[in-house]
Amino acid sequence: MSIEDLLRRGGECEAAGDWDGAEEAYREADELQSAEGAILLGIVLKRASDLPAAEAAFLRAEGRGHPEAASSLGILLQDADDLEGAKGRTHDRSAAEAPTPP
Repeated sequence: MSIEDLLRRGGECEAAGDWDGAEEAYREADELQSAEGAILLGIVLKRASDLPAAEAAFLRAEGRGHPEAASSLGILLQDADDLEGAKGRTHDRSAAEAPTPP
């Protein structure tokens, strides 16, 4: 099954309220090195209150260049009362998005 098929299946499972099926599909996409699969897996794991696994998924997504991974990780850390970690993620994201001086 392709990454696109897995992501589609995960979305369909989410829409149907089948969170276990969504997690399985996104985990398979993540294992195929999909940045989108990793971030979606992180979101599902966060919803299931598996914060350490969600953090690891967000980090994989970030490492693969997903544009929303750093902010998702920062929000997760903020929700877990890790304000220093959350500030660091926000700072990293802001620095990465800052315009390059001429």
